[in-house]
Parts: sequence; C-alpha cells; structure tokens
Amino acid sequence: MAKASAPYGGVYFSHMRNESNQVLDAIRETIRIGVGAGVPVHIYHIKAAGQANWGLMPRALALIDSARAQGIEVTADVYPYIRNGISLSSFLDPRHYAQGTDRFLKTLTDPAVRQRLRHEVETGTDWENWYRHVGMNWDNVLITGVAPGIDTAVVGLSIAGVARHRQVDEWTAFFDLLPQGVVEVAPQSMDEEQKRLALRAPYVAIDNDQPPTDPRAVRSAHPRAFGTFPRILAKYVREEHVISLEEAVRKMSSLPANILGLADRGRIAPGMIADLVVFDPARVQDHATFTRPLVYSTGIDEVIVNGRVVLDGARVTDYGAGRVLRR
Repeated sequence: MAKASAPYGGVYFSHMRNESNQVLDAIRETIRIGVGAGVPVHIYHIKAAGQANWGLMPRALALIDSARAQGIEVTADVYPYIRNGISLSSFLDPRHYAQGTDRFLKTLTDPAVRQRLRHEVETGTDWENWYRHVGMNWDNVLITGVAPGIDTAVVGLSIAGVARHRQVDEWTAFFDLLPQGVVEVAPQSMDEEQKRLALRAPYVAIDNDQPPTDPRAVRSAHPRAFGTFPRILAKYVREEHVISLEEAVRKMSSLPANILGLADRGRIAPGMIADLVVFDPARVQDHATFTRPLVYSTGIDEVIVNGRVVLDGARVTDYGAGRVLRR
C-alpha cells in the first residue's frame, strides 16, 4: 500500500505496532516498510510507554538517528503529556474480546471470572499490559470521559479514587465500570525525560493526537485537545528551557509542513499562505488539565488562517477560512 503512494509523493505515517516493550522492533518494521516502498517514514507520537520501558527512548531515537545517517528520511512527532489516552477496556488482554465485547462484558458479573482476570492482569506479560505500564497502581489511571448513563462524578477521578468514592476495593471499581459503557482513561505511562529527549531531536515535530474538539458538544477530553501547543511554549520553552522558542515554532510550522509536503505553508515569506498565530511568549499558557480539560489557553492575541483574521483578541470572527489541504 505504501509503495502505491510513492509516485504521488506519498509518506508512510505509522501509529506503530508497539509503543512499549517492543518499540525498537516496531521502529525497525516501520523503517523497513518505508524503505521497501521508497517513501519517507513518519512515526506518529513516538513514546516508550510503561515504567519498565522508559529507558528505551534513547535507543529508539538512536535507531532513527542511524537510519537518517544512512539517508533514510525518517521523522516523528510528540505530544507534551506523560499520560496517554485509551479505553479502560484496554487493561484486559484483547483476546477476551474476540467473540464480541458485549458478550465478554456480561461475564464480568461472575466473581470467579473477575478473580481469574485480576490474576491475569497482575501477572501477564504477553500482551500490552497497561496495568504493569502504570506501575500496578490504580491511582495512575485517570478517567477522562464516560459513556451516557455512567455517573459523571467519576470523571477526573482515578480508578483508585472511584474506589474510595464508592467505598469498594479498587478491583471492584474497575470491574464495575467496564460493563457500563466506554470509559476513556489517561494512564500515566510515560516520564518527563523521554519527552525532553524527543523534543530535542531536530526531526521531531509537535502533535496533539486529538481531533478538533468542540467544548459545546463534549463533556470531557484529554487536555491535549486544548493545551498542547501553548504547553510546549510555556513549559518546555519558557519555564524549563528544554528547547528554544525558535525551535519550538519550527516544530509547529515549517517542520510539519515539510513532512506533509505543504510547500506554500509553514513559513513567513513572500508568496506563502498567511497562516499566522500571534502570541506573547511571556504570557502564552495552557490551562487545560485532566480534571478541567475543556479550557482554552491564554496569551494568544490573533490567529490568521489563509489570510483571514479568525481570532481577534477574545473575539472569534465569522469567517470560515479553513480549507482542505492537498499535496
């Protein structure tokens, strides 16, 4: 499939097979596919998930460095949060869902099934075991969203917090939540050092791993939906000096434009499309948190899209300036 895109200037974007204990093999596979297809490779939000795997990030970046040194075009991106976003159902071995999710979830009323699954989760290493990734600590698993019908009071609580709220043990809270519907969670599966390492790599752009999110239409979200880019500018540039302001801007503009093959965007120059964000480096700040995620950032004074002002101070204009971008 990737080879078929090559004559049209295609790029192989990969949400890789594995982002934890097998991340190095996943990178090798991703690069191999790109080389075989004759197209550039882009790794979507590179990470080393799971406490036991945090040390793999330097080796992961070294693999990419080695490929690039050989002339292979490999890039990646990263989001500035140490919690990712998945469904609570991901904490069980995916093989259990093979005959259908609803059918499996009905079995969770059986105490014997719960006991067997608990033992499996506490000891299992032959699948992406998110419970082990968070240090076998339910306090490290925050609930960010629930399906209609589920008590919204649990949003913003950890699984351990739900247990305390309901005065039950943590495993009971976990198994009670699963059959009620989709529960979105943010496990603390990464550390800050791997974020810093990724940000310092010149070929790593910034992503927020989130579709456009309308706060009027949703009850919750991962805070990266509202805070990603200002968080980079506030935390990793202004406060921690991990990268320079100029490098941060490049990672949000010309670098992703180059990766996507958008030749008329990503720079301020004559003849380029006027996509501009006017912000104050001293004031720009994210405010979205895991308990209050639907909060806009501050310090951004003006936004221009395709030459039209769409944000003027606190006022959103009526222009529908966006357009589909094609290579």
